[in-house]
Amino acid sequence: MQPRLVHLVRHAEVENPKGVIYGLLPGFGLSARGRQQAAAAARHLVAICQPPLAIVASPLDRAQETATFLRDHVGAPPDGHPPIDVDPRLTEASAGMDGLPRGARPWRHLRRLFDPEARARMEAPTAVLTRMRHAVRDALARVPGDLAVVSHQFPIRMARVAFERRVGHPKAPRLPARVPWLFIRGPCNLASITTLRFAEDELLGVDYWEPPAASAT
Repeated sequence: MQPRLVHLVRHAEVENPKGVIYGLLPGFGLSARGRQQAAAAARHLVAICQPPLAIVASPLDRAQETATFLRDHVGAPPDGHPPIDVDPRLTEASAGMDGLPRGARPWRHLRRLFDPEARARMEAPTAVLTRMRHAVRDALARVPGDLAVVSHQFPIRMARVAFERRVGHPKAPRLPARVPWLFIRGPCNLASITTLRFAEDELLGVDYWEPPAASAT
């Protein structure tokens, strides 16, 4: 049986001149280098996929823009470009830190950690794992061929844990479902592609690719 491929694509570099944690905030699109990274990821998919490729993406701007590069490069059926499906389950994990500066004024971050409203917005890793697993499985059930899933670093890592460790399967070990962040394997850099190879519901293997250093740094 020909394996089915699920390409977990992390969005490319974001235009973020103020250096804030953008998280779930709207309006953060790709930088010039990010567009180069997204184009490189699209060219890589062209080399390993048979078009058209089904594409499903997070609703956030940076993921939608990355997905558009994939759609425009991978190829289209005779009646036009394949649509980009939007699935809110693929969005970034909520950390309750949106809008804070990166790596500066750590007391502001600590204050958020003890703020009940901010803590209520923090999403548990197990919840991220569960929604990503369901989103990928549902997309696989909808489309006949290979699939590109455009999301964010932590959700992609949780998806990999879910399928590598078979989290949610009746015979899967319990520990990964309780502390999945301890089981993260491998990098997930900007515009990278983590490819899961499936035969029916069984994971055969995982491949990883990322853009050349010139466009990824």
